[in-house]
Amino acid sequence: MAKWLLWEDPLLNHLSPQLRNANVSDYFGQLSSWLSENTRLEKEDPMTGFMKDNALDFAWKTAYALYLKLSWQEHVRAAYVSVDIEAMRILISQRLLEVQSAVHTLWRTHRARWLDTCKPFGLEVLEMRYGTLRIRLETSRDRLKNWVLNEGRIGIDELDHPVTIPYPNIDLNNLPTMCWGRAATPATSSICHYSLCPLI
Repeated sequence: MAKWLLWEDPLLNHLSPQLRNANVSDYFGQLSSWLSENTRLEKEDPMTGFMKDNALDFAWKTAYALYLKLSWQEHVRAAYVSVDIEAMRILISQRLLEVQSAVHTLWRTHRARWLDTCKPFGLEVLEMRYGTLRIRLETSRDRLKNWVLNEGRIGIDELDHPVTIPYPNIDLNNLPTMCWGRAATPATSSICHYSLCPLI
C-alpha cells in the first residue's frame, strides 16, 4: 500500500480514493511520529550527511513523506473544489515545499541504503521512480500556481475529474499487487505492458 501511495501521481490521485475510509494520512502521521521517537540516529555518513545503521530511519522518512504527500493532496482537492485561493497559495508556497523536501530526503536515504546493502545495478530504476515523482510535484506546483494567478477561473482537468474507487469490490485486506507503472498513472498502456504488469 505504501508503494502505491508514494508513487501515485500527486494531482491524479487515482489510487488513494480506494482508502477513503481508512484515514491513511492520519495513520502515516501517527506512524512517523512514533518512528521518530523510537529511531536512534547512531552515526552519520560523511558522504551523504544522512544517518546509517538504523532500519527504522528509512521507515520513518517513508512514513513522514507519505503523511505530508497524502495530507497535501487532500487539502489541494478541498481548496480547489471550494475555490479557496488563499488556502491554495499556502499549499503551494509552504506545504508543497515540505512535501518536496521530504521526498528529496527519502530519495537520498533510500539511495544510501541501497548502495550500502546492494550492488548498484537496479538503482537506476529506483531513481527513475523518484525522478518521476519529483517532476510531477514540480508540474503540480506550476499548474496550481497558474490556477491561483487566474483566481480560480481556469480549470485543472485532473482535479475536475470525478473521484472514483479503482477497485470497488475489493476490501483493504485484499488490495491487488501492482507494478510502478500502474501506481504512478492510470495511463498504463503507454508505459507498461499488461502481461508484465497485471492489474491483480
